[in-house]
Amino acid sequence: MVDGDHFTADVWAIDCRDTGVWQRGEVQGRHPKSESRLHRADSAHRLRPEIKKGDMYTVIASPTHVLPHKVTAVTLKDDVHEAYEFRRRLTRPLGKWELLFPGTKEVLDSLSGMLHAAQGDTLIKFDGAGMLEVTDPIIIGVGDGTTTDFMLPHRNVYVSSTVLYLNGSATNAWQPLGGDGVTMYQIRMTAAPGTWSQIKAKYKRYANTVWNTEEDLSLDRAFREQTTTRLSIHQLRLVLTECPN
Repeated sequence: MVDGDHFTADVWAIDCRDTGVWQRGEVQGRHPKSESRLHRADSAHRLRPEIKKGDMYTVIASPTHVLPHKVTAVTLKDDVHEAYEFRRRLTRPLGKWELLFPGTKEVLDSLSGMLHAAQGDTLIKFDGAGMLEVTDPIIIGVGDGTTTDFMLPHRNVYVSSTVLYLNGSATNAWQPLGGDGVTMYQIRMTAAPGTWSQIKAKYKRYANTVWNTEEDLSLDRAFREQTTTRLSIHQLRLVLTECPN
């Protein structure tokens, strides 16, 4: 993922804010961000870092639409004496995103080629195109006087971006749990919040996704350039589904 002026990746990733897709492997290099975002889609071949044996390449990809963002909360329904008992099947709900990428054929070929290789079993890190950030504090737990550990409603939460609130006031009396130190999925309060105390948080995160192969990868031409065919504008549509891990 992007880290200042450098990037590091150990799986493929789609970052819709700055740069697009990294191949499988591990590499560190300069982050090619010298040109304006408006020109990146048509300049992908010029913005790629120098490729060496064992390294990976970058594809610039910025979607015009993310429609819609669906959230699925898988629930089990059990028969209990002519009634039903409902209980969650997974710890957290899962998201699904339909993405539409415009661009010239040569730029979109790089993205579609990556998806053809990844298919539906290779993990893809997705920044959510701005739809994953929690901008207003959301409830993550209610105190009972004894509990100190609280599960976040999402995984892969960036520790440095997290602001925690106890009864409406920001607090630093907590530490991250789970994850790799950069990201987390749980927090531990220094002291157990009192009964009925509200613990809220806002943060940024990414999602571990796979290409939803039940939805076809489609490519259509949106604009035809009659004089120079390679400058015609196409649209690539795909669906990413969040993984529970």
